[in-house]
Amino acid sequence: MTTASDHHETIPTIAEHGMPDGATSGRIQPADEEPADDGEHDDETTSHFKKSVAMLLAALAILGGAIAVLETFASTSESRAARETTRTAVSGLAAQVDANALQRVSAELAATPELRERAQAETAALRLEATAQDLRRSALTETRIGWNSRASQFGTVVTVLAIAVFLAGFALVVHTRIRIPVVVPGILLGLVCAGWAVHIHLRGVPETADASIDATAAGLMAMERGDYAEAGASFDDAIRFDDDYAPAYEGRGVSTFLEANPDFFAVGSVLDDSESVRASAQADLERALDVGPDHNLYAQTLIGVLDLYGPDPAAATGALDQALRLDPSAPELWFAHAAARTAAGDIDAAESSLASGLDLLDQRRPSDSTRQLAAEAVTSFEWVRVFGTDPESATRLARRIVSLEASFVAGRELRPERADAATFVVDRASFGDGRLDLDVRLDVSDDTVLSALVYERAVPDGPWAQSPELGLVTIVAGAERIDESIVVDRACLPVEFRLDLHAEGVVVEQVLVEGAPERTCVDT
Repeated sequence: MTTASDHHETIPTIAEHGMPDGATSGRIQPADEEPADDGEHDDETTSHFKKSVAMLLAALAILGGAIAVLETFASTSESRAARETTRTAVSGLAAQVDANALQRVSAELAATPELRERAQAETAALRLEATAQDLRRSALTETRIGWNSRASQFGTVVTVLAIAVFLAGFALVVHTRIRIPVVVPGILLGLVCAGWAVHIHLRGVPETADASIDATAAGLMAMERGDYAEAGASFDDAIRFDDDYAPAYEGRGVSTFLEANPDFFAVGSVLDDSESVRASAQADLERALDVGPDHNLYAQTLIGVLDLYGPDPAAATGALDQALRLDPSAPELWFAHAAARTAAGDIDAAESSLASGLDLLDQRRPSDSTRQLAAEAVTSFEWVRVFGTDPESATRLARRIVSLEASFVAGRELRPERADAATFVVDRASFGDGRLDLDVRLDVSDDTVLSALVYERAVPDGPWAQSPELGLVTIVAGAERIDESIVVDRACLPVEFRLDLHAEGVVVEQVLVEGAPERTCVDT
């Protein structure tokens, strides 16, 4: 008889003999469970992605470090340029102060010609140094601005690069499905930053050769002496040393025009209005605008004035529009703009521009500056009267400026009705040996505003120019006399003069005076 224990001992166990063929274990595998080998594949893919992102982060970190170094270098260079700018400004100021002191000393050494010549030579050397240092300061300022701009741009690149780093790092913690959409923009941003940084680095910072600055300073000093040919040669040298130096082009443009018209800046008279001279000067001035700073008011204004004297009213108006955008507070620009509008036949616009200039002039006290402004404005309208399409309007606006100057100086409204009672008798009006002699008797009512303006012209039948020093505005009473012998210091002597006598803004007498018998130019 067998027992239960005997049966237990004779039943083979699965552990001892294994599963029978074709049998399965009691555990049921879920239908959606991935096989073990697929899980291992995902782990391998994730590991590869993380390594790639790590390499990307390392590359972005290296790129960021390189850009940070470039930013630091740019900031350091800006600081160095700023210190050099300050040092140069102080040096130039010291040279100018010494030059002014020596100039005063040389004026007191008339009794000792040798010492006076030495003082004058030292003065010229100091003024040359002061001019060169001032140009160098301006060039260094542009360099400092360039370094500052570069440092700021590199800082912006680093900021954008930080976004790329964030995206790359964020891709490590997001779900597998959105890793690629997150990391790809980071890669693209990194590439953009790399290209951006290279572009900034290759653009360069404006720097000017010392030789170009020195040559330009020499040209400016020669131009100040009236030696325009030597000035032009110096500017040519400056451009050869640095063909992107705006002051050299500006100087050459001015010297080219002044060599043909040496009294233009002093009086406004034009000897040679040929297209070739004007085109050559304007080409250099426009080049100065192209390579120089955007705020070159001087060059922009000269282009407009030369267009006005072209005459090319449309071009003059456009150029002066740009000049006014740079400085709308300059009355002389508004007066020139009014002349250009008059030359174009747009009288309403001319009246508006003239009013804008006069509004600015009303804020100033009578001075040599206002006399200069009035003379320049009248000269512009005299030119338009000859070459413009509406000479009557040009004459009217010129006389309006004369009347307004008289009212401005007198400090009251003019009384044109008094002009009928005014009489002028010109006893002498002649020119010789570089002097204009005038002897005028006048009989006017008490408190009458008198304007005595002398015009001149450099060529027969050319436009008249009104020189600031050949103008007198005063208040007279009763019988008086004007007896003057005026030195006319010109590079080229005028061929004719015109004396206009105004009482209370009304032309009462006009006298023509013969000048030099022919065009006579003297060495300066």
